[in-house]
Amino acid sequence: MHCTFFSPFAQAKQKAKNVILFLGDGMGLPTVAAGRFYRGMTTNSPGGARQFSFENFDFNTLVRTYDLETMVTDSASSATAFLTGAKTRTGMLGLTGAVELKQCLAYNASVKTMSILKAASRAGKSTGIVTTTRVTHASPAAAYAHVAYRNWECDTDIRSDCIGPDCNCTDIAQQLALDNLDINVILGGGQAKFYPNTEYLPSAPTIKGERTDSQKLPELWLKAQTDKGRRAALIRSVAEYQNISLDDTEYVMGLLFPSHLPYALDKANGDPTLKDLTEKAIKILRKSEKGFFLLVEGGQIDMGHHENKAKKALTEMLELDDAIVAAMKFTNPEETLILVTADHSHAFELVGQPSRFQNLLLREVVYGSKVLDQRGLVPVAYMNGPGAKINQTREDLNKVDEATLQGTDYRQQALAPLRWSTHGGEDVGIYAQGPFSWMFHRTVDNTFIAQTMKYAMCVEPYTTEKHCNYCASLQAKWTFVLTLFTHILLEKLK
Repeated sequence: MHCTFFSPFAQAKQKAKNVILFLGDGMGLPTVAAGRFYRGMTTNSPGGARQFSFENFDFNTLVRTYDLETMVTDSASSATAFLTGAKTRTGMLGLTGAVELKQCLAYNASVKTMSILKAASRAGKSTGIVTTTRVTHASPAAAYAHVAYRNWECDTDIRSDCIGPDCNCTDIAQQLALDNLDINVILGGGQAKFYPNTEYLPSAPTIKGERTDSQKLPELWLKAQTDKGRRAALIRSVAEYQNISLDDTEYVMGLLFPSHLPYALDKANGDPTLKDLTEKAIKILRKSEKGFFLLVEGGQIDMGHHENKAKKALTEMLELDDAIVAAMKFTNPEETLILVTADHSHAFELVGQPSRFQNLLLREVVYGSKVLDQRGLVPVAYMNGPGAKINQTREDLNKVDEATLQGTDYRQQALAPLRWSTHGGEDVGIYAQGPFSWMFHRTVDNTFIAQTMKYAMCVEPYTTEKHCNYCASLQAKWTFVLTLFTHILLEKLK
């Protein structure tokens, strides 16, 4: 019998059997705001500020994102904060600030931080990671890795930064494949980080791997799982993904592309969407009677912004929302805490005074006619990035045709020229639904996210909190009351 049967207030104290964390990488509030109108534009809803599914969640608030060293965080230190609950240095994963950046050591337990994924696994729950980036990229890697530099995704990457006998650390790919065998679902890209540079990749026969240690980590992962007597599946290409059944699978590693997954706008027929991958993961994870933790990352939002390609970034937001809707259909809201947040914002803004009925990728009329250089204005733009001109006058937007302005690879204008646009330092949103979602009712630090997930699930270090046995004690009390009532009633009927 479900806990909420006994008390209308029980859900507020009931622990979360499952937790799903959706990360919109780089999904700052300006991206959400622009995304609403982009969604309306792409769904033939002129003038519509079409809200995303997560905006209707029960609770939401703002999250502070700065890290141990910088005002504007990077994805590694941010992910360490919201997945493990500890601030760290920019560029580091799963380690405290006691370690220096690029300090390649055999890290001891005192400097390692424990992620919600590892805590859930230690509690006997199933766990999974789904991402549109490399599975060794900063955000997903913080769930399982401990490394002093986010770019050390394979052994070759370490050698480029650290040479000599003092270099004694393990790359991210090897940590995932050999040291984290209890992760049930791994779905994403980054296959090149797992294969030697002497062999062509199963996912791309014209591209070789990047490792110099000759290890084929996916095959080693599969052997290790088989040796443990587990039903495991290794998926090494999109074709294999399309043709495999995972109905009886307990563990799956799917490395579908050499690097990141293609942008949604660049996908070929048959390429899986984030929704597809999320549904596949939940079908496997929900077999666990003890529940599960799942991290789902829409990582290409960030990539689109870094390239100043707003159309790609905003389309990736639609992909993320589709995955969230799917997860809501496949889970019970009374026992599943769903969180949607971002690791940081971006140097991206929605500006001017554009009409709600216009295409936000096209020229804005009100302030576009007032700009002092008479070169027009588009509502979406960047503070910095490759869309800026180097020591040149900016492009005259009045002379750019509409087809170009709304093209898939068009770079929106930026102010300061950089090869790669930076993150933004403003607070980001978090949206919560399910058990303990009410804890997100005031501005919080990003470390609070990890601690709340652990607390809601009753995993380390919160295994003995009162709510962890709330339902059991409540049921015992009601059983006693019902038994006593039945006894009294029977006595009166004699």
